[in-house]
Amino acid sequence: MKYAVVYWGCLMLFAILPVSEARDLFDSHIDYPSGIGPFSIAAGDLDDDGDLDLVTGNYGSDDFSVLINNGDGSFAMPVNYTVGSEPFSISLADFDSDDDLDVAVICETEVVFFIAKNNGDGTFIITGSYSHGTSYPKKADAADLDGDNDIDLAICLEMGNISVLKNNGDGSFATRVFYSIGGGFSWSVVAAHLGNAPIDLAVADFGSNEIAVLQNNGDATFGAPTRYTVGTSPFHITAADFDNDGINDLATANYSADSISILINNGNATFGSPIDYSVGEEPYSITGGDFDFDGDIDLIAANFASDNISLLVNDGAGYFSAAVNYSAGNGPASVCTGDFDGDGDIDLAVANRLSNDVSILFNTADPKIGPLIVVGYSPINLKVTDPLGNYIGKDAQGNLDQTIFNATYTEIVNDSINIPFPISGDYTIEVVTEDGTPPDAVYSIGIRIDGTEQCIVVEEAQVPATGVVTSYTYIVEDGWHYLNGDADRNDVVNILDIVYLINYKFKGGPAPYPPGAGDADCNLTINILDIVYLINYKFKGGPEPCAVGSY
Repeated sequence: MKYAVVYWGCLMLFAILPVSEARDLFDSHIDYPSGIGPFSIAAGDLDDDGDLDLVTGNYGSDDFSVLINNGDGSFAMPVNYTVGSEPFSISLADFDSDDDLDVAVICETEVVFFIAKNNGDGTFIITGSYSHGTSYPKKADAADLDGDNDIDLAICLEMGNISVLKNNGDGSFATRVFYSIGGGFSWSVVAAHLGNAPIDLAVADFGSNEIAVLQNNGDATFGAPTRYTVGTSPFHITAADFDNDGINDLATANYSADSISILINNGNATFGSPIDYSVGEEPYSITGGDFDFDGDIDLIAANFASDNISLLVNDGAGYFSAAVNYSAGNGPASVCTGDFDGDGDIDLAVANRLSNDVSILFNTADPKIGPLIVVGYSPINLKVTDPLGNYIGKDAQGNLDQTIFNATYTEIVNDSINIPFPISGDYTIEVVTEDGTPPDAVYSIGIRIDGTEQCIVVEEAQVPATGVVTSYTYIVEDGWHYLNGDADRNDVVNILDIVYLINYKFKGGPAPYPPGAGDADCNLTINILDIVYLINYKFKGGPEPCAVGSY
């Protein structure tokens, strides 16, 4: 947590506050049967129909289950494929380079792992087994470790080692190569770009309360491990860019500490001290995704002993909210993400080891559309007014005026208005004839929204006479929603927003997103005046932020 001390006249505000607050983002879980004791889960389009299916590795029934998506986020009954004893980890990848997803299954009591190749329709055949060198392997990850455009494997071996196996290009694997992580029990591995080099490895060492980072030499050989302390008994590790600097950071799920640890990358595959956050009981699994559509990576932990998952929302700088918990099945052991219902947001799938099923939690956040771009072709000026009466446009003399935050008006070949964060409702597009325009001139207007949807509003219409207003209406659906002054976008304007803006303006914190959320006084900039405005509003009876409750 961070704190802020704010002075305003004789008023001193002191608060110890989380950087951001999680919102209620997921519906109640819907459960589907799997095999017995699913310990791992992965999502991918297995049958090439455009939606995401699921695979679970079932520790108790010595098989893996395929659950085919019906196209709406519901799933068919599982189809089970027998493999070795006690499947502990599964990885989905195109191992044989035939453009469909295959399955690698690592079984805890086997000295080999199994490859199940996809027939192209979501059915599978076991095609081979390959030695990783010892019994009691744990988690694995799949990635192109040697830069030859096929997918290799890194597998954790219990006694402080990992096994790296290069793909021969056809889904078969070369002889394993061992690497020591310099500790006790390597439990989980993630393959990710951690520096400027190729894909590196980071390993969670369950026995020593540390992680080990092994940098890739570029050919799937690895240097000596560098170790970092995390919480007690790290069971799982993941990588993502948490602080928005373009470089992957690391997060661990710490089984015995009921916490997660965040390690921010210094930019060269070295890491700062961990920052820990509490989650549910005995977190087994951790994964990331932008669940609230604010442009940064949030985290989900699956908590085995408390039968729930924890959501931690990122503030954009790599600091996270207190956990919000959502019920799952019994004994959540693994969680993966994907847009299972095709509505544009990121949902969750949880493998429940004790209830022998998969929980689906649909995301209730609203996916936000991209920019609204209005283009006028020929010698006209444009004026666009949003549903609240804010506008941007030019008059007949070419003078620009605007009250829409962050919008731009450009004149290169044609006049173009770009509104990055359109709100829902009716937009009015006015044609303003430039002085001196020939009376027989014609114009056209086109619209693009979200980078994809395009339409012609009008084509080759007669330019109106000077002083005559011609207007058109375009309706934006599912636009942005925010409150002016609600800098952290938790749907209420309070002291947290003052702290957020102070962090942004004076401590290098993340910018409000969309920018209008930080513009409390509606002067089209974010500066100290917005902080003063909010202090007046919250503590001195000043006016509320402009248009509050309207966006």
